[in-house]
Amino acid sequence: MSLSLSRRRFGILLPLGLSALGIVLWWVYGFEPLNHLERPLADALNGLIGRSAGFDHTVVFFNNWWGEALCVLLVFLAFCLTARWAIGRGIDWRRVAAFAGFIFVFWIVANAIGDHILERFMPRDSPTYAMGEALIDLEEKRDVEVKTASRTSFPSNHGTVFFTVFFFALLRWGMRAWILFPVCFVLSLPRCFTGAHWVSDTLIGSVLVTWSVAAIAMYTPLFRLSLRVEDIACHLLHSLETDEDRAIRAKGHRGI
Repeated sequence: MSLSLSRRRFGILLPLGLSALGIVLWWVYGFEPLNHLERPLADALNGLIGRSAGFDHTVVFFNNWWGEALCVLLVFLAFCLTARWAIGRGIDWRRVAAFAGFIFVFWIVANAIGDHILERFMPRDSPTYAMGEALIDLEEKRDVEVKTASRTSFPSNHGTVFFTVFFFALLRWGMRAWILFPVCFVLSLPRCFTGAHWVSDTLIGSVLVTWSVAAIAMYTPLFRLSLRVEDIACHLLHSLETDEDRAIRAKGHRGI
């Protein structure tokens, strides 16, 4: 992965600049204008609750740990399929696995920024409090336990997990990785239906955090760590390489 210095600087400064702009707008106006603009969408999503027992229990499933685990599995599967599509026949799955580990480390960083900085210093009430009596409370409606409210809804933790994967794939493999975007977006929505998150908690909060973290990791010398880990993975898992893999990479194809 070879990028010019100007492209690397632009790739880092753009997400950081947008994040700084977002903080300035919040400092001046707070979240109220965004809440007012987004309220109809929050009402529409919450309004889907209570109409179908099957839909309601699906929302509950994806809001609990077993559903969240399935979402992570689905994103990882989508990540692998995107890698296969972006790289082609010469793909080296050992390097893909090592790159996934690299992403996981920076997901922890992104999540820490959201949990310990943004949620603490930029608290935002979830739609539950804006809706008031108009809220369709899934806990009361179906007698279940599910998160329906938060005083620190910005950014979305679900979105942080999924969009970290998206931005690392995008910055490594280019435009083909955009196929991951709708997958990550849809899987980050379950708590929007319960009133625990605004959609912008994902599309603004999570996206800007993960984009910034991914850009710093991919466009600075930190990326060399990923390449080093990939080399170690290839050495340790050499038995998984096929003759076809060796022939393809003998022509200079790195396999990721």
